Parts: sequence; structure tokens; C-alpha cells
Amino acid sequence: MQRRPRPATPVRHSPFTVRSAPAAPSLVDLLYTFELAGVLESHAVARAAAAAHHDLQAARGVFADLERAIEARHLSGWAALEIQLHRALNDQGGNLVLAAMAERTLREGLTACPILPPDVLRALHAQHGEILRCVEAGDADAAMQYTHAHVLLLRDAVVGARPATSSAGIRLHS
Repeated sequence: MQRRPRPATPVRHSPFTVRSAPAAPSLVDLLYTFELAGVLESHAVARAAAAAHHDLQAARGVFADLERAIEARHLSGWAALEIQLHRALNDQGGNLVLAAMAERTLREGLTACPILPPDVLRALHAQHGEILRCVEAGDADAAMQYTHAHVLLLRDAVVGARPATSSAGIRLHS
């Protein structure tokens, strides 16, 4: 009789189930995630700017909601609004598969995101305004550049807000 491999973690049968929170991504995984997000987001927004027709009503609405949340310091819902705004812009490029992949990647990067300081959120939001203007003007190259800079700022803010030691024990800050 062949033995079945035992699970790595023994399972106890109990009326109470204890679930631990998923582990935070490693620093390397987080950096790779934001690298991919930059590629996907930049391409999606460039497609949106190059599109013949722009319906930015949804994006403008989320942009205004995000601005109100930042000014009122209702920062706990910021990440959801950030994702909504990016998706509203990315959908304008017409490639909904690309928009969905960009959303998923951004969502993964933001899972490690604590509440960021208001000055960082205002800087990120100012970049949203520039990206919106580029898409409205049909300037794909500028939209791509602003989006790339935006994802880099977002990456740096998320990485900088992490604890001083990564899960691998690498010291991040002095």
C-alpha cells in the first residue's frame, strides 16, 4: 500500500478554525509587482490617449471622489479609489484584458500599502490630474511618461512605508 504524503501543516479537527493573515509580499516581489504595473499601466493609458473617443466621465467622478477623500483625510478607502481611477482610465484604451491585468497587478502591489501620508497622496493625485489631461488631449507619449512616473512614486511610497526590516531580514532603512 502506497502512503500518501502528509500535509506540511497538520490539520486539527476543531470547531474553531484559526486562519492567519496572508504573509506580506517580500520586498523583491513588491518591486517586481510595481515594475509590471508600470509596464501595464503605461501601455493601457497610452492606448487610452490614442483612442479616437474618450468617455472620461467615470474617471472624472472617481478623480473628484479621491480628491475629496484626501482633503477630508478619509484615507482608509484611498486604495480602492486609486484602483477605480486607474481602471476607469485604462478601460478607455479598449483592451479590457490589458485593463484587467493592470488592475490585478496594481491591486497586488497595494495589498502591502499602509495608509500613506497626505502629502504623498496629494502628489499622487496631482499626477492623476496630469494623466487625465494627457488622455483628454490625446497625447499618448506624455500620458505614458506621467503614468510611469506615477507608478514609480506609488512604488517608492509603498516600499518606503514598509517596516524597516523585510521578511527576509534585509535592512531597508538606516
